[in-house]
Amino acid sequence: YNSYINSYLICYIGLIGNAYYPNWLFQGLEKLKDISIVTLVTKIIVFSITLIFVKGPNDLNIALLIYSLSFVIPTIILTFYSYKVNETKFCKVSKVDVYKSLKESVPIFISNISTSLYTSLNSLILSRFVPIELVGMYYSSERIRVALQSLLNPISQAVYPRVCNAGQDLFNRYSSVFLIFGFCLSVACAIFSVFFGDLYFGYKFTMSSKYLTLMSPLIFIISFGVVYGQWFLVAKNLNKVFSKIYILSSLFHLIHVFPLVYFFGVWGVIASSLITQTIISSSMLIFYMKRKKNEA
Repeated sequence: YNSYINSYLICYIGLIGNAYYPNWLFQGLEKLKDISIVTLVTKIIVFSITLIFVKGPNDLNIALLIYSLSFVIPTIILTFYSYKVNETKFCKVSKVDVYKSLKESVPIFISNISTSLYTSLNSLILSRFVPIELVGMYYSSERIRVALQSLLNPISQAVYPRVCNAGQDLFNRYSSVFLIFGFCLSVACAIFSVFFGDLYFGYKFTMSSKYLTLMSPLIFIISFGVVYGQWFLVAKNLNKVFSKIYILSSLFHLIHVFPLVYFFGVWGVIASSLITQTIISSSMLIFYMKRKKNEA
């Protein structure tokens, strides 16, 4: 631990930058183009600097510092930009306002923590039952799946402000297009899993491609969670329902993930993730359908 204390402190710089990242502001103003430009330019600069200064294992802290700056620099630029164009201003915030904001955000905060139970902990649980090589293959496959899934984020962020107050017809139109896109990503992930595996991992790690193929439906399943969770439950201020679904599903995940991993290894943890995410998305869809039926 002591040998990595400086590395932890350097990473904390990136954590602060990420915490103050004004994504919520530009998303609400539907000015995601500004965020995209600043983020893209920063990533290119950071990548170039990394190639210049990071040469080997001894440059770990330099690499972490450069990586942390990829969060800090956009935050500083966008914050000053928003202030300059009069979108934000400095003002005194009372303790009552802070308490109210924290209270309203508790369900979302709890749901985010619950999500970690069936995502971040999977690799840790897996490491208790299978060789570390297989854990690495699983984690690498998961990173590719997450990278493909991240293509959903720009669309979700751009559409979210509009669907908050949208009518049913507009909601149905946006959700249909989004779900079709999520389905196409899942199909592409399954079809090109071998290509991604050979390109990213090498020919010696063919199991990673098989893991990625089995993970591919998650992208489509998660797109349902975005539509009927974020676009409907959160947008309609049904945060408690949103939080309850994630908490109960995460607790259920902890019940079935251990026996599945014990008997089936990596295949078990992937199956467990599919089960949990299907329950989450299905619960949100069922609640949405019941709500609309009662309103009819």
